Amino acid sequence: MLASCGLFPEASFYLLPESRLPKCFSLPAGSSREAVTVRLNYYSDGRAELILLDKEENKIKVVNGQMVYQAPLHLPAWMEHSAECEYELVALDGMRELIEHCEKAPSFHLSDDPAVWKALGLEEASQASTVRK
Repeated sequence: MLASCGLFPEASFYLLPESRLPKCFSLPAGSSREAVTVRLNYYSDGRAELILLDKEENKIKVVNGQMVYQAPLHLPAWMEHSAECEYELVALDGMRELIEHCEKAPSFHLSDDPAVWKALGLEEASQASTVRK
């Protein structure tokens, strides 16, 4: 019951270590990419929350955003990994991030691949939008 109120995340994922940080985050002074991680929380009302964490899972920065579409996006069947991956376009701090979920684990990757953006119909993705289609 409380989850439907939007108080608790519907799902949580961790950024894979080989992925870049979201554009809304920068490394704290003296830190390395290996010293931080990012947790992504999705909420049932369409909100998305990115949390930059240190190794002890202390919050460094929290950025709230909005999923642009109501349902995950999928690549056309002819593309590699089309059956394995789902994508969420999230608007955060005036920019968009394409979240890639390809593993059956609570993890995600950020996609900068122009071919993926284009195949998903997102080549005009430079302006943030909170309009859910």
